Amino acid sequence: MSFYDRVPQPARPQRRSPGEIILPAFAVFVAAACIGLLVFAARYQLRYRRFVNEFAASVQASNKLTLHLTWQGADVPITHDQASRLCRLITAAGAGKVQRTAPEGDGCRLDFDDGASLTLWAVDIPEESAAKPTGTFIRYVGAGGTVYQYDTDQLQFHEVSVILALP
Repeated sequence: MSFYDRVPQPARPQRRSPGEIILPAFAVFVAAACIGLLVFAARYQLRYRRFVNEFAASVQASNKLTLHLTWQGADVPITHDQASRLCRLITAAGAGKVQRTAPEGDGCRLDFDDGASLTLWAVDIPEESAAKPTGTFIRYVGAGGTVYQYDTDQLQFHEVSVILALP
């Protein structure tokens, strides 16, 4: 053994391959995208659940004297049972596609005594993925002023008009 064999030599820095750098970065990107999509879906579902809960509370708190239904400029008599059946029908239809603007024209408007209102319109559903070409646009304004509005092809307006006995 010579004198120089015992002196530790500095380690050479190891070169990383491009795969060792790109693969972890890609994994972090995919994980962030998945988490973002899950958060978006959860927010959407929670918003719909808040709408259903507020709408059901408005129907439950109302009685025959505090329900006002307006259809084509005329007041139509409505019972608490009709409003309850409408609530069950809207809940069974599920969440639709959220819309930023409401359709033009007058719809069928149901006012509750807590200041909330529900307006329904018959609309065409232009999406190719829709099961039916027509549906119902639902706009609910809660007692606190929160607006929920969406269209759905799972609820046809003629079903609403049968429940509410619209002329």
